[in-house]
Amino acid sequence: MERFMLSGIYVVMTLLSTLFTFIKYQVLILPNTIFTILWSFVGLLSMFNSLDLIEPSATIHLYIISSIVIFNILYLSFSPGSKKRIFRYLKKDSIFEIDYPLIYIAAAVSIGFLSIHTINTIAEIRQYGLDMTGIRVMNYGAVENSDIMFFAFFTRSVPLAVTTAVSLIGSINLNMGNKKLVLLSIFMVVLYTFTYGGRYQLLNFISFYIGSYLILKRKSKIKLKKSYVVLLVGALVFMTVLRGASIGDLFRKITSYFVGSLSFLELILRNPQLFGLADGSYTFGYLTFGFFFEPIVLAIKLFLGSGIKVPSYYFNIYAQPFYNIGEGTAIYYNNNTTMFYNFIYDFGSAGVIIGTGFVALMICLLEKRYIKANNLRSLFLLVFSYSVIINSTMMYTLTNVNASLILLFLAVFVRKRQVKRHKTVAQMSKEKGAL
Repeated sequence: MERFMLSGIYVVMTLLSTLFTFIKYQVLILPNTIFTILWSFVGLLSMFNSLDLIEPSATIHLYIISSIVIFNILYLSFSPGSKKRIFRYLKKDSIFEIDYPLIYIAAAVSIGFLSIHTINTIAEIRQYGLDMTGIRVMNYGAVENSDIMFFAFFTRSVPLAVTTAVSLIGSINLNMGNKKLVLLSIFMVVLYTFTYGGRYQLLNFISFYIGSYLILKRKSKIKLKKSYVVLLVGALVFMTVLRGASIGDLFRKITSYFVGSLSFLELILRNPQLFGLADGSYTFGYLTFGFFFEPIVLAIKLFLGSGIKVPSYYFNIYAQPFYNIGEGTAIYYNNNTTMFYNFIYDFGSAGVIIGTGFVALMICLLEKRYIKANNLRSLFLLVFSYSVIINSTMMYTLTNVNASLILLFLAVFVRKRQVKRHKTVAQMSKEKGAL
């Protein structure tokens, strides 16, 4: 009975979100409907999976429902109405242009930093075979040591940020009919994926491509290049196989990749003492706004030698180890705690509302900025914000310095156009007379 009722709530919320969005904006797919569909789908799938995963409790479903409601209320209230939503196709930005030489330099440097770990990965493969789960454990274990935090910053955070920024710009270029950076994007995504054994960069490229398509297709005639989506999804499936899934078990693995985050969150809520939630001491935004705080803390540690912990430390010490989220069969999982864990760690249960509200308002502000400015920088930030909500069912991507670096690189990879000023005939005559 409870499953039937919850299923009905998810279906009704999806229909209402879509209906109200169409009434106000005359389009169906916007950030609020993407958020609603993703969370409703994951909520439904978690109730009817047969994967021997821990089943999420009514508390988690209440979190999901509350989050969907607050996101839709805020988005529908503060995002511009249909008459003001002039999403112009950005054929040419009259103010900014992409600084390709700088991108190539940054890519070369980041590949050089990344190669330090790539060499370790190759050595691991030669010794133990092509086991991407083992590679992931090896590399993540290597960067958790606080004594080499700044080494990890340059060899992991910087390459991740540059790769993410390049793949975001490359995906936007692809949608705008420009294949510049596409090959570089694919190479960097594949190299980072191979080095660390994760699937996050592949999933990000897909979300950037689809997100930029949804934004740019309005008032334009661009078409989704399905071959690229198929290629990227195929690569994601291949990586899943390399992480230990047989072909017959592939559907179960892919399902657990998305549903497992809710099971992991349920394990966390059942064992608050193991995940820093038992004593009731909150960090009041330290994780939620980690993209702002972490660069400041790193600077303090570098120049003052302070022992203060960066925001991501409080996430990593609890979420990075592997935990069994299976009920009968042992299924080990880490890292993907949904966005809710970060918010709850900061504010308790009220964090679900506070954190979701922040994400919704952030997207509203970035949309208004893009609609008003219609330039490359505002477009990059808006596409990045889409990836935040697409990833939200698995993780919160704004906790650490990686997000700060991505935003920084997106800003510096765009420069103001050099305007050549031509002298008028009158000015030339005046100068000649003065001589």
